[in-house]
Amino acid sequence: ALLHDIGNAVHRDMHERIGALLAKDILDRILFKLIGNRGLAYMIRQEILHAIYATAYDVKCLSVEAGIVKIADGLDMAEGRARIPYKLGKMDIHALSALSIKSVEISEGVKRPIAVRIFMSDSSGVFQVEYVFLPKLRTSGLEQYFEVYIATPLGEHRLYP
Repeated sequence: ALLHDIGNAVHRDMHERIGALLAKDILDRILFKLIGNRGLAYMIRQEILHAIYATAYDVKCLSVEAGIVKIADGLDMAEGRARIPYKLGKMDIHALSALSIKSVEISEGVKRPIAVRIFMSDSSGVFQVEYVFLPKLRTSGLEQYFEVYIATPLGEHRLYP
């Protein structure tokens, strides 16, 4: 999971694919020393590479672990991560919607096992949820376990399902 965004060191476009390529050599160096069993190390490496690659919006996760990494990546949207692009002058819907996300909470759901509550200062944050998080949730293979709520100063609303 720690290597899932390593491809951003090269470019934002296709960073998931680039990240899987970059991570391979790192994993080869580390896993074989830690595990000792070459076959098992290869299996674990492939699962990690899949989890990195599958964080892309359009890639369906093939394992629970990859789905968890993808959902965690999608939930990393609280305001702190948006401050740098905004301070550098980025004034598009991505930057403004990310700034409105104040916090994300995960708890037990009402109709499904897991509830995600996304607190935002205004409704521009809905863009972040609909175009960043929900596409990742829908391709995670775990979407049937989640319900998603948004909370603005006007109240809380269930957004998904």
